[in-house]
Amino acid sequence: MNPSQVDAHGKAMLLVFLLGLPAILSLLHPGTVSGHDIQYHTVALGQFHEALRAGEWFPRWAPDMAAGYGYPNFVFYPPLAYYLAMIPVWLGATYAGAWDIAIGAFLLASGLTTYVLAAPLWGRVAGVVAGVAYMYAPYHLVVAYVKGAVPELLGMALWPVALLFLVRIHRGAGTRNVVGFAIVLAATLLAHSLSALLLAGMTLVHSLTLAALRRDPRPLVRVATATLLGLALAAFVWWPALAESRLVQSNLMTIGYFNFAAHFVPVLDLVHSGWNYGASGYPAQFSRSLGPAQWLGLLGALVLFRRPGGRGERFALLVLALLCLFLCVRLSAPLWEAIPLLAYLQFPWKFLAPAALAGSLLLGWLVAEVPVQARRPVAGLALALVLGFGVRQAHPWQQIMREEDFGTPAHVRELTFRATGADVTHIYTSYLPKTAVLQPTPRSVPADGEGMVVEGEPGRLTVEARQAGMLRLHVYAFPGWR
Repeated sequence: MNPSQVDAHGKAMLLVFLLGLPAILSLLHPGTVSGHDIQYHTVALGQFHEALRAGEWFPRWAPDMAAGYGYPNFVFYPPLAYYLAMIPVWLGATYAGAWDIAIGAFLLASGLTTYVLAAPLWGRVAGVVAGVAYMYAPYHLVVAYVKGAVPELLGMALWPVALLFLVRIHRGAGTRNVVGFAIVLAATLLAHSLSALLLAGMTLVHSLTLAALRRDPRPLVRVATATLLGLALAAFVWWPALAESRLVQSNLMTIGYFNFAAHFVPVLDLVHSGWNYGASGYPAQFSRSLGPAQWLGLLGALVLFRRPGGRGERFALLVLALLCLFLCVRLSAPLWEAIPLLAYLQFPWKFLAPAALAGSLLLGWLVAEVPVQARRPVAGLALALVLGFGVRQAHPWQQIMREEDFGTPAHVRELTFRATGADVTHIYTSYLPKTAVLQPTPRSVPADGEGMVVEGEPGRLTVEARQAGMLRLHVYAFPGWR
């Protein structure tokens, strides 16, 4: 790539960045995002920070979670997003503020990584359109502002880089791209387990489609090698989680509210569903629409199916998008029941994420098919469509004014001490030992001994006794743990 090309790509990426700024402007308002998961992640980040300060550079245990009994949160929840969120914390941000910064950074990064994927395929104009469309895709904004699922947002920003290496592998590129794909797959495993599972499915569909279309199975060997290398690089994270999942209540992840059967998307909702902030399955639940720009790209690719030029990648994206949309609706229930691994995704609408990426890329391709003299005006219209629908959705339901100490151990202990039932310190009971029953924090501790009185306050117990006795402090018994 010569200097003039580097300069042109730099300007195009700057344009993507600038057009993405309206998507994060609401993060500059006082308060923090009110997403479904953000309170849990804030508490977990405080626990992560405490472990780092204690010299545990690879945290596994959250001592103040699970109503103060302790919780193996980071054995099962990948740490990369937490490490990245620690950067603003070390620079002086609060835990809640650090997640706001991470949301903005990951959203902008997703647009830039999509540009890096699309521009070599169809040109800079297509790259800009695809990058901006992906940033403003409805489900992308749902993850950021409705769910507050920051690790998932990071995983979605890594996907386009993985697909870039995958495209190069199928075009016969060398070992560097095999290693590159392995590194990005490992990073996704370190960011968000379910995003890594979706990336594995995207890789399988994309690779099999290209191999069948080109009648050349040889790249599949390189893809398999890259996948195994990526799994090996991240084995220190996923292997302990997999090995120890049999000791905890991981079955809770797929039953009750988390049973996939309760969360299929009505077909018409994929076309249009109103913008709301409620949880899945509840009144005023969030939008499950693919997005008008993404539908335009998908329908354009179907109408111009026989158009020559870049047909392999285009066809693979089309197959991926259609398959993902199919897996969102109830007609796919037999497939969900036949593939047990799918149950761990819990919500069929999660397939909107790869469908949104594919639809955004296809929109970029569609713009690239316009004659050169009209390409930029058409790209402007496409961007106007994206921004017209997306900007008004790029904000949380409300900005919550959190205490400065929110998420600190003292705050978590105070929170759990006041609790009489479930609270944010034990949102996920799936990682408790199988024999455990989640108990509320008691205001007094059982004691044996006449005249022994035990009073508690956050982080402190006061014991008064007229004679010797035994004080029992209950903890969860994790099999084989010390």
